[in-house]
Amino acid sequence: MRKKSRSRRTTSFSVVAALLALALVGLLFAVLVWGAWEALSVLTVEVSATLVTAFATVFAATVAVVLGRYFERKREIENKQREKWAAVYDEFIAEFLGTMELDKKKDERGAPDEGALIKFIAKFSSKFMSWGPQGCSRLGWGFGRPEKRITLIAPFGKECQ
Repeated sequence: MRKKSRSRRTTSFSVVAALLALALVGLLFAVLVWGAWEALSVLTVEVSATLVTAFATVFAATVAVVLGRYFERKREIENKQREKWAAVYDEFIAEFLGTMELDKKKDERGAPDEGALIKFIAKFSSKFMSWGPQGCSRLGWGFGRPEKRITLIAPFGKECQ
């Protein structure tokens, strides 16, 4: 019982601290805007327009560079993940098809070795959990419940349904 009240106190304190910090940042921003407005109102129109234009240019250039680097880094990470996914999927498909003995004629195929398949799935699961697309790495094997089923193969970069 004490743990719950301590947890609630900690959560309440965190919320209050966050609200106070947010109010302080808002107040600081308002003071800065008011001070800038007062400073610009004293200057002549030509100087004020020049300063506003210079500030807008610098701000736009900074935002363009920051966003460009953000999206470039995001694309680089996605490409690295695709390489890892491709290797994991290739290994899975090769092992699965090898277990099914699809390279043999239908009459020559035996029953799949369940022990080897279970060992492979256990080994594969760790790779899949760390490199599989988000939404695919849910735990649980389903047992007739589609919402608990693990979907192993999905289009690259897409979430599993």
